[in-house]
Amino acid sequence: MALATIAAWRPVADRLFSGESVVLAAWLLGIAGYCASHLVRGAMSGMGKFGAYSRQLGGEAVARFIICVALALAGAAHVGPYALAVGAAPFLGLLVSLPGQRGLITDGPPAPWAEISASLGALLAGSILSMAVANLGPLFIRLLASPSEEAEAGRFLAALLVARIPLFLFQAVQSALLPKLASLVSEGRTSEFRRGFRLLIWFLSAAALVGIAGAFTVGSDVVRIMFGRDFALGSRTAGMLAIGAGGFMIASAIAQANIALGAQARQAWAWAAGVLTFLIVVGLERNGLYWRVELASAASSLAALAAQAVVLAGRLRGDASIDGANLFEAITDLSLEP
Repeated sequence: MALATIAAWRPVADRLFSGESVVLAAWLLGIAGYCASHLVRGAMSGMGKFGAYSRQLGGEAVARFIICVALALAGAAHVGPYALAVGAAPFLGLLVSLPGQRGLITDGPPAPWAEISASLGALLAGSILSMAVANLGPLFIRLLASPSEEAEAGRFLAALLVARIPLFLFQAVQSALLPKLASLVSEGRTSEFRRGFRLLIWFLSAAALVGIAGAFTVGSDVVRIMFGRDFALGSRTAGMLAIGAGGFMIASAIAQANIALGAQARQAWAWAAGVLTFLIVVGLERNGLYWRVELASAASSLAALAAQAVVLAGRLRGDASIDGANLFEAITDLSLEP
């Protein structure tokens, strides 16, 4: 991706970043930083080192905030320095979380390379497709906007950030979910696994409904307070984006269960169904820029959710050896290593 971007530097900068080469450079810096960050996060969560995991997330966020505040106080008005701050933040998060860590890389049980490569390929495809479901909206706002609508991408992204507040909070659960599910699957008690996971889905559904209701009622006001009057959009936009965010959150939780149950390829296809739904809806709908993308974003997340649920139901119904323990109890009993 980085090499392809460098090869097409000017067209990419002009079409997606309004000609800002510094922003494109910051984007490439961020790709490298988040690649390293997610690799380390996976190792930390898998080893139960959630103290270090939280320091990485917190260090990245604090570093980004401090640098941007310093730039604002210094009078920086150009977008370039702020973009570089965002791109560099993942490396700063690594600096505050990696020192003193031991045992992040340990030998596991032997496995054939063919099995590993197939699983990694499916996981990579699922990761890319899930991020497409989450982020096609802002991209298509930028691509479909007319010259007079160039500022709409920023306004749309502001509303999207507010709509995704419950999704950001879900990250804390997600980091513990997959490794614990993977260990529980090998231990036993199918009925308790189902009961515990059902409780988790009810909890996430309630959180999503609260977020959706809040977005439809006060979403526009929150966007205006956080980003200013120039970024204010109607509550319908915030509400539709909240539907998409809620659906994506629940779909992500089910995808974690599918991965733990060995359905890596099927969960990737479920995300592909979400991407296909977005493209179909945004292609067929013609009633306004925002509505096209809002509707496509909500529909794609709900389609991915439904597809992931079908995969999970089939996996649980079709494999009698799948077992697990109460998910909520397992998460609350995690040994959080500093």
